Amino acid sequence: MQSKKVSVLRGKAMRATRLSATGAPLYGDSNAVVTEGFISVAMTTLITETEAISQTNANGKECIGETAKSKFSGVGVEAVFCSVDFALFEMLTGQELVLDENGKAYGITESTEIDLDAVNWALEMWTGAGDAEYGYLLLPRLTGGVISDITVENAAINFTITGANTKPNTWGAGPYAVETVGASPARLRVPMKKNDHRRIMVVDIAPPVEYDGALPVLDPTDAPLTALTAPVTGKTAAITPTPSGEPTFYDFGDGNWDYSETGAHSHTYLEGGTYTITAKRGLSTRTVTVTVAP
Repeated sequence: MQSKKVSVLRGKAMRATRLSATGAPLYGDSNAVVTEGFISVAMTTLITETEAISQTNANGKECIGETAKSKFSGVGVEAVFCSVDFALFEMLTGQELVLDENGKAYGITESTEIDLDAVNWALEMWTGAGDAEYGYLLLPRLTGGVISDITVENAAINFTITGANTKPNTWGAGPYAVETVGASPARLRVPMKKNDHRRIMVVDIAPPVEYDGALPVLDPTDAPLTALTAPVTGKTAAITPTPSGEPTFYDFGDGNWDYSETGAHSHTYLEGGTYTITAKRGLSTRTVTVTVAP
C-alpha cells in the first residue's frame, strides 16, 4: 500500500460548525464561523488507563495478574485567539451574545447557567502542506469550552478557549466540499464513524474564505445552481438563481455578504464599478459579473 508523505506548516484557517444534540451539522443561518484570527490550537490526546491487578497465592506466586492498559479516549482542545469574534465565542462556549438594535453582536455574557455538555460544535483546521495541497484536521464533535483567564496589561491581550473535549459524533461525510473526488469538489470520501474523534489528512481544496460573523451552513443535498443572473437598475442588482426557492449564500464582491432562505435576493452598491457576485448552494458555486454606473 502506497502512502503520501507530507510536511505541514502554519495554520491557514479554522472553521467551527454548530451541531445538534446528537452531533449532526445544523443547516441554516448563523451555524458556522471561519476565522484566521487564531494564534494556536493545542490538541491534547486523552488516555484512559486501567488499573494493574496482581494477586499472589500463599506460596508467593502470582495467581492473578493483569497489566495496566492504555486506551485512546479522545482529544482535548485549547485555542488561543488574537482577535475576538463574538459569534465564534458564542458557538464554542454556548454563552449569550449581546446584540445591538440592528441584531449585530457586539459582546458576550458569561453565565454559570450554561450546560457545557449540551454545547456541541465541530472543528476543522487547514495548514500549509506544499504546492496545491493543505493539511486538514477534523474534530467532528466537541463539547462547549470556556473563556480562560484574561490579563489586561500593557501588551497584546489574547483570549483562550479551553476545556472542550471530543465525544462520539454523527458528522458522517460532513456538509462541506473539502476534497476532490472524481475531479469534482466533494464531501469526505471516507465518512467519520461514531467513535472517530479526529481525522488528519491531506486535501487539495483551499481553506474556506474568512467572513465577519456567523455564516449559514448549506444543505449539501439541495439542488445545485445551474445559472445566475443579476440585472442592475441604478446601483441595485436583482439576483435570480436557477433553480429558485432554495437557501443560497451570496458574496457581493464589495466586502458584503448575505444569506437568502428562498434564493432570490437584491443588493445595492454604494459605489459604481465592476463586481463579481458569487452564489453558493449545497456544494455548487456560480458567479456573475455586474457593472454599476458611477
